Amino acid sequence: MRTVLLLACLLLSALQAWAGETLKIAAGLWLEPYVIQGKPPRGMELDIVREALQHAGYQVTFILQPFHRSKLLFTTGEVDGVMTIQESFPEAKAAYLSERYIAYRNQAISLQTRQLQIYSMADLQGFSVEAFQQAQFALGEEFAAVVRKHPSYSETADQRTQVLKLLAGRTDVAVMDERIFRYQQARLQKQPPANVPPYLLRGAVEMHNLFPATWYRIAFRKPALRDAFDRGLAFLRTSHRYQQIVDQYLQ
Repeated sequence: MRTVLLLACLLLSALQAWAGETLKIAAGLWLEPYVIQGKPPRGMELDIVREALQHAGYQVTFILQPFHRSKLLFTTGEVDGVMTIQESFPEAKAAYLSERYIAYRNQAISLQTRQLQIYSMADLQGFSVEAFQQAQFALGEEFAAVVRKHPSYSETADQRTQVLKLLAGRTDVAVMDERIFRYQQARLQKQPPANVPPYLLRGAVEMHNLFPATWYRIAFRKPALRDAFDRGLAFLRTSHRYQQIVDQYLQ
């Protein structure tokens, strides 16, 4: 009887995929070039997820929210999956995690004119630091220990404003992905805020390489969805389509 039920579940899953079942996947905002708002939304990370699931027979509707809110949607059961998750995140404990599908290149970034001496995570204690939301969970225990009692540490979901604050000298160090920083700086230069002198937006920066690449997974509510995504992801990699997606956003 148990075998019959298992086969029935597998058949139902296959039929849903064949019919093009639409999944709701939550993703963070302000993560360009990984996540770019639009109709439809696109970006390096979204395109990888979309095409991997399409290969498995699913359609995808992305729900874009600030990072903390996107995880809350998953916790409350409002979406089928949530992107950009690590094993250390609280939401991962009750989820079915995919294979690693995207790597962020996080840096501690400062203005070159400041000539800050930052060679280790402990050196961050002497400066005001603003990081991306949930950085204390994503960047390892050493970083978490440093910022846990840091009097001038904060996190934000709005990485455009994070870049602006660094360039305007309102924070000493921005901890964020290098690609996101470059994208947002170029965007600010093209569309400068009215109250910021344009020369500030052209400021050269120093990348303090304190962190290894940060790999992320998708948290799914059902193991069948995780397995389907992993199959699609494997296809993208072996067919070289994965690298094509990445390259088109780095040109």
